[in-house]
Amino acid sequence: MNKFGALALLSAGGAGTSYAGYSYWTSGSEDKKAVTIGQKWAKFWIGTDDANSAVWSNKSTKLTNADEATLHPDLKDIKKAFRLEDLKGWCSKASSSEYEGKDSSYLEAVRGYCTFDIQDKLTKSALTKEGSWDDANNRLKKDGLSLSATMAEIKTKMSKEQEPDTDALKTWCIANYLKPWLGGDDADFMDVQSYCTTPVEN
Repeated sequence: MNKFGALALLSAGGAGTSYAGYSYWTSGSEDKKAVTIGQKWAKFWIGTDDANSAVWSNKSTKLTNADEATLHPDLKDIKKAFRLEDLKGWCSKASSSEYEGKDSSYLEAVRGYCTFDIQDKLTKSALTKEGSWDDANNRLKKDGLSLSATMAEIKTKMSKEQEPDTDALKTWCIANYLKPWLGGDDADFMDVQSYCTTPVEN
């Protein structure tokens, strides 16, 4: 009889990101059902159609600007003479690879360059490092109910009477734009959507 089991969270070294996984196993003489990376992360996978051209442009920028010391060897090779088609081809190959048995550095690389980042799923424009953060800071300072623990901590840092950290929100937002998107109900995504984007025009 097939049984469903939950793998422990796979933590990506240095990136601070955790990946929830699952596997199928069988008892007796039944064969184990192989699950590919593409199947595992189907909800997060970037399609190669024109609708995702802006997302792939983001990935191109992300890879060309990445510190080589942080990259998986495969991505280092792609970056040397970067062509978007090479990155897409690498992701396509990864998609059909079996999930089980892959090392964490490879899975981290796939998650970082073949699946959506938080910035890719925002419905409003992300604020830039060089732009004004006054409106975003004021929005957070005025909100007092239902703040996530992260936003509550940032609000406290910004609201100190002595030496307030006026860049606390900006620093957090910039660091989270390129983190993997884990779904619309993920706390980090919802915080970025609420406090790291331009206000809606009336």
